[in-house]
Amino acid sequence: MPAAAFVVTIHGPDGVPPITQAILKPRMVIGRVNGDILLQDPLCSTTHAELLLEGMTLRIRDLGSTNGTRQNGKPVTDMIWLPGTKIQIGGHELLLEDLATAPVLGPKGTLVAGMEALAVAPDPSFFLVITAPHQPPETREIFRTRTVVGRTEGDIHLADGECSSTHAEILFDGVKVTIKDLGSTNGTWLGKERIKELLWLPGAELKIGAHTLTLREVRTRTQPTPAGKPAPKAGAATMAPKPPGTSKRRLILAGAAVLGLGLLAGFGLMRMFGIGIPGFSERGPQLLSETREATVPFVWYSGQSGANATGGTAKARIRVSPNRTGTVSVGVSEEFAGGGGNQWRTAVWLAAFNATRTLGASISDCEFNVHVSGHTDGPSAGMLTTAAMLALLRGKEIRQDTTLTGTINPDGTAGPVAGIVQKMEGAKQAGLKRFGFPLGCRNHKDQKTGHDVDLLVVGQKLGLEVKELGDLHEAYEFLTRDKLPRTEPIAESEMEPALPTQTLLRTKLATWKSRIEREVAELKHETKTSVVPPQAYAYLKAEADRIFETAKRDERNGFFMAALQGYLQTETAYATARRTASVYAHMMRGDHGGLLDAIEGATTINGEITAFAQQLELKAPSRTRGGQLNGSASAAIFVKARAAALIGDDFAASAIAVLKGIQEKKIPLKSEGLGTLLTRITLPFLYYDMAKVQLEFARDMQDLGTEEGEAKPLSAKSVDRAVSCYASVSTAVLAYFDALITEEVAKGKGLSLDEAKAQIANREVGYYLAQKAKLLAEAKDKSSDHAKLFQLAAASYAFLDGARLVNKWYSLGAGFDARGGVVLENRRALTAQLDLARRNAREAAARAKASTGFVPSPARLHYQIANARREGNDDEKLAALASYWQASLWCELAASGE
Repeated sequence: MPAAAFVVTIHGPDGVPPITQAILKPRMVIGRVNGDILLQDPLCSTTHAELLLEGMTLRIRDLGSTNGTRQNGKPVTDMIWLPGTKIQIGGHELLLEDLATAPVLGPKGTLVAGMEALAVAPDPSFFLVITAPHQPPETREIFRTRTVVGRTEGDIHLADGECSSTHAEILFDGVKVTIKDLGSTNGTWLGKERIKELLWLPGAELKIGAHTLTLREVRTRTQPTPAGKPAPKAGAATMAPKPPGTSKRRLILAGAAVLGLGLLAGFGLMRMFGIGIPGFSERGPQLLSETREATVPFVWYSGQSGANATGGTAKARIRVSPNRTGTVSVGVSEEFAGGGGNQWRTAVWLAAFNATRTLGASISDCEFNVHVSGHTDGPSAGMLTTAAMLALLRGKEIRQDTTLTGTINPDGTAGPVAGIVQKMEGAKQAGLKRFGFPLGCRNHKDQKTGHDVDLLVVGQKLGLEVKELGDLHEAYEFLTRDKLPRTEPIAESEMEPALPTQTLLRTKLATWKSRIEREVAELKHETKTSVVPPQAYAYLKAEADRIFETAKRDERNGFFMAALQGYLQTETAYATARRTASVYAHMMRGDHGGLLDAIEGATTINGEITAFAQQLELKAPSRTRGGQLNGSASAAIFVKARAAALIGDDFAASAIAVLKGIQEKKIPLKSEGLGTLLTRITLPFLYYDMAKVQLEFARDMQDLGTEEGEAKPLSAKSVDRAVSCYASVSTAVLAYFDALITEEVAKGKGLSLDEAKAQIANREVGYYLAQKAKLLAEAKDKSSDHAKLFQLAAASYAFLDGARLVNKWYSLGAGFDARGGVVLENRRALTAQLDLARRNAREAAARAKASTGFVPSPARLHYQIANARREGNDDEKLAALASYWQASLWCELAASGE
């Protein structure tokens, strides 16, 4: 029987705003100083009581406290705590609620981590930056009403001889921060003034001994909370865990955003996902006639920092064989049960895919097996595994004095990894003489010293020949001395969309701007005639305004496809603000029946989606490959519309249950839980609106679906084969992301895997959409040409977005800043990736033109989007990178089947 989950809402004295705490661990302690739930109350003992999850119930047990635990005035020593009842500890009152009625639920009832994601009113907090000599700054997010600073006592310990045992206290009422010196010996200083009590304003620096304490930010209930604790330097928390143990940094996605901000983060990545088959024919090329194998030295890093940071090598045997079954066959053999971790297993899948794709073949053309010794995990051997498989497929010798490290992206570019200094030391100890690492990582952190070093200098000191590797071409040559054929990139001017396409896009821009004007008018009407406070929608409207201005700038600069994409995002953003205001107004008026009717009305998008699918089924097949590709572009967008509608259906069930519970008086309306209820009710509307916008976009793209070129369309058998390939690899890449990110988040927060998935998805909407797209790709209820193209679009969409997520959160170390924007730890690597991806897209375009006589329009459109975004902020640069990848894959599709 699964364990129930609960939340406790804590009401303090003196009007302090209530705090909600999820009970997601088997045992949690309540205390004044020690425990998971801290009550700053003199009547609460140091360690006061414990909460024990027992199956479907929660037990509370007093731990011999001085003043006792009470319920309705009666002492409590040990009892089952029932939902809906209250416990008193000193001046605090604790209300227990079951998660069935309290927090946000994800699709199919999965928990969104105890109301930490997408809450309208996150708990207030403030950010404190603590700086000491010769130490990196430390940032803390503090929620407590009282925080004690001291050398040996309190909540913040400063190892400083000039700091008293109990030095100062920081008081927080949810709006302002006050610091009081507690009669310390050496004082608390603001500049040259010794202070006793101070209203602490953001930006002010206080000195305690050699330590500097800076109040960086105060976050009230009307402000969005970032996805994690800001890192000391970049101001962002890294969501992505490195290989096991790489960092002591907690893997936290906690903190809430204003309702819809998580969705807006995903909509910020709302771009026309294309499909790409990197080379396939009806039967597939005969790559091998015999089995080939080789042993290569993988390098590893222990994941520890400081004196315990070490590296080494491990041998792996790689084997490729002919595959006459036509089904995908990728395996990992282990010396011990469980010897190959999930990260390692999925990395092998992606290596096999990339190796065959480089040769214009399919992953199903060969059987792949990698045997690992001992216990191996982590993704950093992706480039080495791919290059070694490629060498075996080409029958080339692999140098035994050489090793590589780095992940591999969909376009063959290298992705950064951690611990390279230690890996180089391990390679030297193993007698290797040559070492390759990803471009952009040359200035790298030495995990042993904590300092940045030049890897070329490190290699010189170790006596290693070292080389920065930009992509698979360079990695393969470094490993084998053999060169892969490389195409001269097409001219930049030939990547511009054709004049008829540009003219049609101008017309579409005018249409979408009219839609935006209607959406803005509806938002103004909703907020003008209702009881909605500005803070319920102001942030969302401001974000929509910002996106709108960027789109208009793109239009002025002639980036018409980028502008069109921006107008899509703008309409969705304004719709999010309007829906949020509308739900709030209905709830304030008590019009729960009206909300039920509105949800039913929103579900009509499903009928429109079905009708559009039937329309596609009746459409005559394209007579050219270019027409087939242009039609596929519409199918790719339609995939997103269907995926969003499916997610809306999942959330609608939860919203309807909440509204009916309110109508039947089963769910009480209380101010402290209102934000959560609003979130649950609003979510289905947001996804249905997203589906509506994407469906309109898919209809628009049909107008671009004209015939192009003279090459014959890909055969049904070729498409079937590609669907099988991409369905397999999309499953692998999403499993890869789960192994790298989701599982580590679950471990770090004590969540189930489903809970961690739901939490991530509410900050990264593309994760939800990719999962749904994967399911759509696996459905085989129809066998028409259009149905197969839809499956292909769904499978490749899931693959591309999964690869984007891995690169963003793992390789580049993404996190969120205080405003919810994306920032990266490894910007140098992203710059290198962008340059290489741009060249690769033009190389792929040259191959497409040589094979078919044209560069496909979807590739040109994606290339234009990438060029428009590449000089923007981190999020825009990531969008540019994904668009370059998509441009490459469209071109590879055009060139395939020859």
